[in-house]
Amino acid sequence: MNLDIDALRAFVAVAEHRNFTRAAGVVSRTQSTVSVQIRNLEERLGFALFERTKRSVALTERGDKLLAYAQGILQLNDEGVRAVTEAPLQGRLRIGITEYFAPHHMPAILKAFREAYATLDIEVTTGVTGHLRGLMKDGALDMVIGRRELGSSDGELIRRERVSWVAAESYRLGPRETVSLALLPLGCGIRTLATSTLKRIERPWRAAYCGPSVLGLQSAVSAGMAASCLTQSAVLSSFRKLGAREGLPALPDSELALFTARRGQSKLMQQLAAVVRDYFASPANTISL
Repeated sequence: MNLDIDALRAFVAVAEHRNFTRAAGVVSRTQSTVSVQIRNLEERLGFALFERTKRSVALTERGDKLLAYAQGILQLNDEGVRAVTEAPLQGRLRIGITEYFAPHHMPAILKAFREAYATLDIEVTTGVTGHLRGLMKDGALDMVIGRRELGSSDGELIRRERVSWVAAESYRLGPRETVSLALLPLGCGIRTLATSTLKRIERPWRAAYCGPSVLGLQSAVSAGMAASCLTQSAVLSSFRKLGAREGLPALPDSELALFTARRGQSKLMQQLAAVVRDYFASPANTISL
């Protein structure tokens, strides 16, 4: 039995996004085309891949088993096509990576770039997404991996992560006490999320620490001097999550997106974007939420 690559790509997109409309955008097809591809794949395999309701899409047990194999097949397919069709790339890639994801993902992403395009010079800038996108708009960056507003169509969604209030085990906070926060500078979307949420519930807060890196936030939290608002990939194992007991509401997820400059439609940018997709599609790089 042979499995169609395009159908597998549609299957993986639906499995990762749990939504046919968003998946259609990822694979550049209409929603009806993706639905037909999934139905044909299910008929060929002889079993259902998804359990569908009006509100949700979930993998079946067999669909979940197929997912890892499908991701591996697509990665090998794309790597093979690139290996035999692409001439060695020359030049410089200037990439910006948001601080919230940089500590965990940046080394592996850079390794993936280097393995795929060893002849490219790579320059990396980290910072808050707003600043990085400003640099890209001014022509100083070619690509940004950064945060976008939940549900936004801006950029290309590549990962969704939980956002949590966190603190050291030694940090104590009553349900009405002023919240001491460790924050990144103004322009950081998660800083805005944290402060606007506290303002909405009329909870007093103060900036106990403000620095340019997530490493600094982690250090301030570890020292017990402040709580913080972090994405899952930036939460250290020594931190505890805060919530209703401390009078703090649940926070929406954070979406990581890939942004490219206008010239990003070039073949080079499309190839480099594929490296990013492959990295985040790998089960080995999935963070348990």
